[in-house]
Amino acid sequence: MIGKYITGRAKPSFYAIRDLAAAANESVDWLAEGAKLNVQATLDHAEKIGDLRPLTDEFVAIPRYDANLAAGAGAFNERAQILDHIPFTKEFLAKKLGRSNVDGLVMLEARGDSMEPTIGDGDLVLVDQADKNLADGILAFVHDDTAYVKRVRHVPGGIEVISDNRADYPPYLLSGNRLEEFRIIGRVRWIGRVVGR
Repeated sequence: MIGKYITGRAKPSFYAIRDLAAAANESVDWLAEGAKLNVQATLDHAEKIGDLRPLTDEFVAIPRYDANLAAGAGAFNERAQILDHIPFTKEFLAKKLGRSNVDGLVMLEARGDSMEPTIGDGDLVLVDQADKNLADGILAFVHDDTAYVKRVRHVPGGIEVISDNRADYPPYLLSGNRLEEFRIIGRVRWIGRVVGR
């Protein structure tokens, strides 16, 4: 089968690529590109992180970074490193997200309970850094050197920050000088959760 992969007579599935990389004790990136990636970027400037290439004709990999988004209180990781990659089919991205490529898509982990029941502690969120419009919805953003995932609503005079767990986390208003520290990372487009924790 490996001979067929090399000669192009067969294309490996994502699982075959994963197993080959594990057997070689290397990353999927190494197997696909022949070299290890060493990607670091600053999230507090909300810059694009990761230059992705397709795994196969059907799959692409979206990087998962070690920066946590506080859904409640929590520290902000100033520098982010790739932990691994989460595979998605191109068809899923096109049908569900309207995306033809993965430019600017990153996977981050939510921490805290302020966005329960929508987003729980440890859930993965797919953030689209190409969408930084200040429109109502769930955004990943930085404020006071902490990264958050919250609902935001543009209101006269500022931005209302809303937690879904309003009983424990009441909404608050960012206005005036407090808006100077507000920077959008991107819009949350997908949530991944382990059931039965």
